[in-house]
Amino acid sequence: MAIPTNPVILSADAYSFITAADKSTMRERLGAPTYDTTYYVKTWAQLLAALGSCGSNGGGIIYIDGTIVIPPNFTTGFTGNGGLNITVPNVIITGYPNGKSVLKLQAGATYTNQILSVININASNVTIENITIEGVIVRYIFNAANILTYTSGIHFARGGNSTGISDITIRNTHIFNTLYAIFQTGGPGSPINREISITSNKIRTSGYGLYLEQSIEGCLIADNSIVGDGALYDGTKYSYGNCIWVGYGIHRCRIINNHCSEHQRMGIEVFWPFRNTYDSANQNPSLASRDTSDAGVVVANNTITNCGSMGISFAGARGSVVANNTISDVVFVGLELVGDDKNSNTQVPDRILNVGAFGNMIKNVRATPRRPTNTTPTINWPFGFENSALQPSNCSLTTQQFRNKVALTEAQPYTVGSKTFTFTSPGTYNEFAIGKQAKLQRTDNIARYMIGTVTANTGTTITINITEVAVASDGTSYNYTICPHGLHTIGISSGATTPLIWSGHSGTMASLSGIPASGTNVFIRHPTTREHWLQGRVESYTLSATTASVYITNNSSSAFDNSTWIAMHAQMCVGLSIDQIDGCKVEGNTIDTVLDSSEGQRFGCQIYKSNNVNFENNTLTRAGKRYLFINSSNNVVVANNEFRSGAVAMVRDATTQNITVMGEDILYPENPLTSGGQPYPASIYAIFTSEAPEYSSTAFYNNCKIIVRDNTITPSINPLHIYSNGAPLFSHPNARPERQFGPAIVFKYNSYSNGYAIPTQWDCPVLDYSQKWNNSAQDFTAYRFNVDTGLAGSGANSRVFDISVGDENYVLDLTYRSTTENTLSAAFQSKTWTLGSTVTLPIPGPVYVPLSATPIGTFVRCTGSNRDNATITEGYVEGRITGLGPSANQFTIQASNAQTFGAGSLTSSLTSWSVQFDPSALFIDKFAQLNLRSNVVLDYHTGTKFGTSSAQKLSFWNRTPVIQPDAVAKATDATSVIAQLNTLIDRLSSIGILAS
Repeated sequence: MAIPTNPVILSADAYSFITAADKSTMRERLGAPTYDTTYYVKTWAQLLAALGSCGSNGGGIIYIDGTIVIPPNFTTGFTGNGGLNITVPNVIITGYPNGKSVLKLQAGATYTNQILSVININASNVTIENITIEGVIVRYIFNAANILTYTSGIHFARGGNSTGISDITIRNTHIFNTLYAIFQTGGPGSPINREISITSNKIRTSGYGLYLEQSIEGCLIADNSIVGDGALYDGTKYSYGNCIWVGYGIHRCRIINNHCSEHQRMGIEVFWPFRNTYDSANQNPSLASRDTSDAGVVVANNTITNCGSMGISFAGARGSVVANNTISDVVFVGLELVGDDKNSNTQVPDRILNVGAFGNMIKNVRATPRRPTNTTPTINWPFGFENSALQPSNCSLTTQQFRNKVALTEAQPYTVGSKTFTFTSPGTYNEFAIGKQAKLQRTDNIARYMIGTVTANTGTTITINITEVAVASDGTSYNYTICPHGLHTIGISSGATTPLIWSGHSGTMASLSGIPASGTNVFIRHPTTREHWLQGRVESYTLSATTASVYITNNSSSAFDNSTWIAMHAQMCVGLSIDQIDGCKVEGNTIDTVLDSSEGQRFGCQIYKSNNVNFENNTLTRAGKRYLFINSSNNVVVANNEFRSGAVAMVRDATTQNITVMGEDILYPENPLTSGGQPYPASIYAIFTSEAPEYSSTAFYNNCKIIVRDNTITPSINPLHIYSNGAPLFSHPNARPERQFGPAIVFKYNSYSNGYAIPTQWDCPVLDYSQKWNNSAQDFTAYRFNVDTGLAGSGANSRVFDISVGDENYVLDLTYRSTTENTLSAAFQSKTWTLGSTVTLPIPGPVYVPLSATPIGTFVRCTGSNRDNATITEGYVEGRITGLGPSANQFTIQASNAQTFGAGSLTSSLTSWSVQFDPSALFIDKFAQLNLRSNVVLDYHTGTKFGTSSAQKLSFWNRTPVIQPDAVAKATDATSVIAQLNTLIDRLSSIGILAS
């Protein structure tokens, strides 16, 4: 659109009219309603006048030319001075799409309005497009606040009469250096804002990107690019919040096609969109959640990379979908799905959600935003990482004394207030100096403790003002030990030569508002005695500093007095977290993570306290200590997934545990704070406790059903065992569990890379079904199987049912080759063959039969032909193995049957044989005939009947079955002896006992 060259001036320095032709072009481009006026403004005075004229004329289009600085001005609806307040409907504010239309507050000025934003939208049908909004530092005074802070960009208010606003569009804007780029605040009773559209905006270096809370009906957040100034705080970074946050009563929200990166917290967080609790005291839905059954939120096709906490967190994803998102290089959790808003009575999340997570790609959840150094490693790191070393996350500390569980003498009440104790061993206790916090643990129960601030310490006695008591206070007096707690300074021995991947925010708390005081979680542990440790979070650290401020939160149960320490990064890492959900479909996701942490909890996916979860068709590789951790969950189906080990083992420094070679994390102990640990991570690890949904202490297997079937497990450097710790694991809904306790379970119905030969050391039957019948008027069938043998359309040796006993290789009916000269004759002759390689190869070969494991008595068929691999078969010889050797691939049979089909005879000498080992003990052929190849062992307690009625028919040796023959009377003389003997012979012949 051309800028007018001859505008009609209505009043000096107020605003200018755009020509009719330009107005038509603008309306066509904006899709805007037909307003009577379009305003072209260059100054703050012109902007105010144009906005007032829009109110008089029922709306209008305001075109911003250049940079307009907004001074403190009175804002209708609030007290104090703020930015541009739009209180009239039907307004479009637009400008150049090339960044020459800028709005910002006056740097250094004092603003006193509650909403500190460049634009406050307080009316319906408002569009902001093609505007650049720049944040500046101002003096903000409101209530008790009096600080210097960055301004925010665009704020959504609730309308002049607090009835809510609707049809708000923010598109194609560029917002940078703001506290919040675009935001909406409110409380549980705030009116509902409707139909908010935030699309195609560019947001850079803001504390928070998009932040929308409390009551929205209909929201589109699409095609935005939100990039901060870094995921790791180093003393200068500012993007400490989320790229996108929506929550507390948000209905029908679509978050799609956004790019989010370089923020210290999350890429996208959806927090209780369906809100159960109207406020903390009432179990009522928020206004936007009333009369609805779900949240209706879609989070799809977003790209999240390099964020300092989670990629996507969705708490309360009721009736929602999270699909096709790409998440990479995040710190804590790739994708988190959590239960609904807390129940006000139980204060735990309601589980009923029915959420779907489909087709998400999660790559590199790795505890810290690992940054490369300028050095080049000695080897190329696998998995597509840049060929440069990583900065460390662990280090040795300078000499510093920490004592834990120091003994005290006096018993004191378990209550708040000032308390004085005497050290059992007097000394200098710098970790308990005046002004520091300390933890007092009861000697009878370490879970009961008091926290307070030291007000006096003589080295002999210590006085602590207790301000916090764990669980309920108790007037009874107890004995205590004292432990470090609160803020402490530690020395980084490497200093400037080894900048750590840590972060801490406390250094900027005084100058900028809203920055959380938390950073990297760390263990402070003795280098060799793992049980001596403290745990905390980094409060303040900048790259290359020689000290860090750490807030200690926890301590080991061991007493110690040590001065040598290593500090270890201790952040939990999870690729995909399913947390306290009832009803979840997780399908088609890819989790490819390198979990770099000293914390024991490193999971590809954790299903925690959840119910009715289908985990299907997912791919997990290099996924930490436990690829899939089913933790106190029930009714879980794990099917058709692929668990694939990496090919290279991760290598860590022996002292600090820093990674020196990236790869599969297989040898690092399960728990870095104890000497024990699981040496290999698991493909599937399951634990079932009383906290699991539908747990019953009296039901079979505690009423647990976890089904694991049809998965592909591909071990390599990692064997990827399946482990169960009290969780009954089933391979079929009607089967009994394979193993309720025990490691290294080899599951039937799951495929392994060497699946043709799966050894097992545990009782896990291939078929193990259980069913209870409970209807006396109903006839039941426990097992039914039917096959149409197609008598003329299947091979003569087809079998309907086959039970084989022997080496597992034989079950696959491999056919082996032999060039030993032999004839087809049988007559119980002894014949010897020497084996070569297989003829048919279902696996890469050649393969040689392990004859050493072949049982004597195994059935063998040797089929001879007149040339190698000939199509003309001349006959076969059958028999059972009577001996092995003398060479490793030789065997001897006692021939019991022979058949010829070609022109040759039984005495023909052949040198080309196909050999098939058949360990079948029992099979049913295609004619429904039962074939037995082994002995029948009869019961010696009760005995065995053949036929339970004389009317049942029986015969032997191919004689037609008949009912039981009549009795033969006893002979009374020599003449009758002959007659009765002949009758007996006839009776026996009728059933085939004797030949006719």
